[in-house]
Amino acid sequence: MASSTAGAPRKALFMVTIKDIADIANARTPMQWDDSPYAGFSDVEPWIEVNENYHQINAANQLADPDSVFHYYQKLIRLRKEHPVIVYGHYELLDADNEAVFTYTREYQGKKLLCVCNFTGENQTVELPEEFRTGAAKRLIGNYPEQETPGALRPWEALVLLIGE
Repeated sequence: MASSTAGAPRKALFMVTIKDIADIANARTPMQWDDSPYAGFSDVEPWIEVNENYHQINAANQLADPDSVFHYYQKLIRLRKEHPVIVYGHYELLDADNEAVFTYTREYQGKKLLCVCNFTGENQTVELPEEFRTGAAKRLIGNYPEQETPGALRPWEALVLLIGE
């Protein structure tokens, strides 16, 4: 006579698999290409719902906006290709105890790069290395307009400076 619990492990495994599929489906939505029906993902209604923000947030809007995340990453990639110090420079972490701001330098072939990232939603102040407080530093990229106060960071601000060019 077969036990009534003989299939229990298989049933439990099946339920875990179904739960995992549901979790994956909740975390994913169709790619939002443009603001056309179904976000340009399909000509027919997809099995998984398109996020309702697709009219504002989509690839076509990113390409059209010069201040978009897409264009920011394009600039970062271009800088990496133009400045070997970004790839090959000796890395030095600064102010390692500061949990709000990540600051480091890279140095290579007479050039020195400073990267400062505020990982909080609040203003922060950091002490920049001496050589970056002068007018000799060139701003390579940042996600805010330049400001007069060296070391003053706005919420979520990232900034990269270069000297030796």
